[in-house]
Amino acid sequence: MTSALDLLKSLGLGARGVQPTGAGTATAAPQSIGGMTFADLLGKATGGEFSSGQSVTVSKDAGVQLTDEQLGRMAKIADSAEAQGANRVLVLMDGQAFKLDVGVRQVTGAADVNSVVTGVDAVVAAPISGGLSAPTAIKPLNSLSANNASLINTLASIGR
Repeated sequence: MTSALDLLKSLGLGARGVQPTGAGTATAAPQSIGGMTFADLLGKATGGEFSSGQSVTVSKDAGVQLTDEQLGRMAKIADSAEAQGANRVLVLMDGQAFKLDVGVRQVTGAADVNSVVTGVDAVVAAPISGGLSAPTAIKPLNSLSANNASLINTLASIGR
């Protein structure tokens, strides 16, 4: 009978750190790439320190035009947002607001922040023009509401 470890070895996983721990079980040994652990790499990815090299486009139906420099900033935002688990982001950039679909890396339109904006799960203020550093203000919307005292008070008063 073939053991689970033998199957993993046949896939080449035994050579990459899967070590036997006893009767037919295996455990993965901690791996590092360039001296960094998975946790280190994940931290850098969520901090926007890695670039996927994937560009961002503007949907033909978006009704907005962005410069190459703005699209480069959007690409950094998309990388960081994707690393943090966001799917649809409201991007505040150069005095305007845009909806960004992170999965397809496409700006889908402008947004009016003077009204209710729906269909987004995170908000980010883009770095200023010329400063292509990673965005630092990605905020999942569920964490924003937890710190909004007036929203909490309003929601609490509804049940009274």
